[in-house]
Amino acid sequence: MAIAFLNNVTIDGYLDLGKNELRNARIDNLTTAEINAISSPVAGQIAYDSTINKLKFYNGSAWGSIDSGSGTVTSVGITAGAGTTVSGSPVTTSGSITVGVDGVLEDLDTLGAAASDGQFIVATGAGTFAYESGATVRTSLGLGTAATAASNSFLAVANDLSDLNEVDAARTNLGLGTLATLSAVGAAQITDDSVGAAELNVSGNGTSGQVLTSDGDGTFSFTNKTTNTDTDVSVGNLTSRLSEITENVTIGDATDVTVTTAGNLTVTGDLTVSGTTTTVNSTTVTVDDPIFTLGGDTAPGSDDNKDRGIEFRWHNGSAAKVGFFGFDDSTGFFTFIPDATNSSEVFSGTQGTIEVRGLRLDDGGLVLNGTAVDATAAELNYVDGVTSNIQTQLNAKQATITGAATTIDDTDLTASRALVSNSSGKVAVSAVTSTELGYLDGVTSAIQTQFSTKTKRYNADVTTSSGTATITASTHGLVTDELPIVQVYNETKVQVFPEISFNTDGDLTITVNTDATLTVMMVGLG
Repeated sequence: MAIAFLNNVTIDGYLDLGKNELRNARIDNLTTAEINAISSPVAGQIAYDSTINKLKFYNGSAWGSIDSGSGTVTSVGITAGAGTTVSGSPVTTSGSITVGVDGVLEDLDTLGAAASDGQFIVATGAGTFAYESGATVRTSLGLGTAATAASNSFLAVANDLSDLNEVDAARTNLGLGTLATLSAVGAAQITDDSVGAAELNVSGNGTSGQVLTSDGDGTFSFTNKTTNTDTDVSVGNLTSRLSEITENVTIGDATDVTVTTAGNLTVTGDLTVSGTTTTVNSTTVTVDDPIFTLGGDTAPGSDDNKDRGIEFRWHNGSAAKVGFFGFDDSTGFFTFIPDATNSSEVFSGTQGTIEVRGLRLDDGGLVLNGTAVDATAAELNYVDGVTSNIQTQLNAKQATITGAATTIDDTDLTASRALVSNSSGKVAVSAVTSTELGYLDGVTSAIQTQFSTKTKRYNADVTTSSGTATITASTHGLVTDELPIVQVYNETKVQVFPEISFNTDGDLTITVNTDATLTVMMVGLG
């Protein structure tokens, strides 16, 4: 009897050597491509093709499949082999086929009963067979006596896995000792090296239903079979198991893995996307959140000098463009640039036209409902303070001059003179010229009172930090209730006009866009 050691066999049932049983066994499940990729298949090798769901076998030259079908048998025949004779073959309608034996097989039939238990049938070399004792057979096999058998000798047991009692009897007849006294069978003793461990050392016979498992130290032992229903990952299996996940799951090795789904993806919890680039190729994007937060998920600790807004791509018919609308960090204003240049999230370019209902702002100025407004900003400021319709107010005025103006309604006045009222309460020309009157420009209170009060002048260089610089009231020493005159010059002695403010303590604060060293001059009451 001989045992054939198998390689790469998965037993999802159990192997009972005592009963010659292999239950619930499952052969390799491979795709068509995987079966065709098997190197050096041997005749008789089988595998289950999961692509076409059929059992396949290798006939020595090609893979074939076992198919179900129907048909009619028209002829049955038997071909005679070596040592056999056949008559009556083939049978096409009805009849019988006779098979006989000759030569060597006939010799076996004439051996008769063995002289004693434990003898072996051997060939004599003359075309006949004879019985020999175990000692003689052992000598013929080169195994020596039981005492001199080499430690590396091994026993081959039949592929039909005959009953272990018969195996024990054969071992005894050959004088090879019991299973416990057999030397370890190593991979070197097996011609095809099908045993992957350094040695095959099995302790005990095990019990029914147990299987051989590796102990991790090069030896094997019988253990109870463990059923693992997750051995094969199918769509149905994966679908049912995914819902059972209750802890964090990582897909891939987190270095260079792409996860693709051809269907819809629904995330019921929070979604966090890390990395440098997030691309959404959807043609329609809907977001329930009414507020988009740009510039990070936490408050910035410093000014990164980057703009905030939306960059968009468009085509003007002849060339692709990049546009931008959003907050300009350098100016502090909301801006729109249709043909923009993005340099490290800082946008530059010519500002575009913005239209809001009937109001449009472009390079030509202000357009209201399609009509350009030609008035300058200064002219528009003339209506500052108007509380009702101007034309209505003009129409309400008298058409004929009466009262104090009657003295000047038909004659020219002396040029460049100040007007006064005469003794009759009428308008008259005074001796004060317009030049003299201009000297009063800028006067904020009684001139004599100001003359009587000592004035004070403050002059100093200050350097702004984070765009601001503060001069305390104790430093400049001026009375801020009277709003002293303040002039500011840059390092090239050119007057600049930063934002200037006083607090209730009289401290002066200067605010600029870019830090610089400035010369501040103040004149006021001390």
